[in-house]
Amino acid sequence: MDCFNARMLMQLSGPALRDLPRSERGPLDEHLSSCSDCAVFAHNDRLVDEALGRAMRNVPIPAGLENRLRSSLKSRYRRAGLWTWVSAAACLFLAVGMATWWWNRSPQDIRFEQFVSVIDSQTAAQPDDVEQWFQDEAGIAMTAPRQFNYKNLESYGVVFFQGQQVPRLVFFVGNEGGRPAALAHVYVLSWDQFHPPPFHDNRVPTSTHTIETSVDENGKVTYLVVYTGSSLDPFLRRIGT
Repeated sequence: MDCFNARMLMQLSGPALRDLPRSERGPLDEHLSSCSDCAVFAHNDRLVDEALGRAMRNVPIPAGLENRLRSSLKSRYRRAGLWTWVSAAACLFLAVGMATWWWNRSPQDIRFEQFVSVIDSQTAAQPDDVEQWFQDEAGIAMTAPRQFNYKNLESYGVVFFQGQQVPRLVFFVGNEGGRPAALAHVYVLSWDQFHPPPFHDNRVPTSTHTIETSVDENGKVTYLVVYTGSSLDPFLRRIGT
């Protein structure tokens, strides 16, 4: 197994590799044991996933939110009437049940060729291409961060962040000049979805990763970057490039 196929499988199965078939897990483990770059990629991907999970679970719930939601639901319930809600719930239950039955009635084939084509088109894509993909495929108008070196772009797609769908870009740099390999996940948070941070540049280092934010006032977005390594410098464009 080569590096390309190894990283493709890691992206397909998730950081914990829990969705990877046993027939593919053996060759992947063998490759990771002999390729330090891919091993670091897999390790860093798990660290980033765990770090972001902890950060999202630690988001405080605003005071009084539960009471406000309960009051709002009671008010809507009284206005609509019992039978309106019962009918809507029954229709929704039926629709969800039918959709679930249709989707799960038989296993789907994994379309490896289609997936490889997507990965090929995303690797080292340029910012304009990334923006066009999110517009065409996800219906999301986004501003890609221009400060990053897109030769290091591994993949991108839509993920959930605090319950909302947002664009995410993944950058990877290998070992070079004694510097260890590193991974960066860039979340593009629109100001229509999330308030900008109180300061334009925030950096929160921890024992295994760093969370850093910056803003683009013209694009009205916040870039939240979760990365491994000592700094973001290896991921950024050099002056004049």
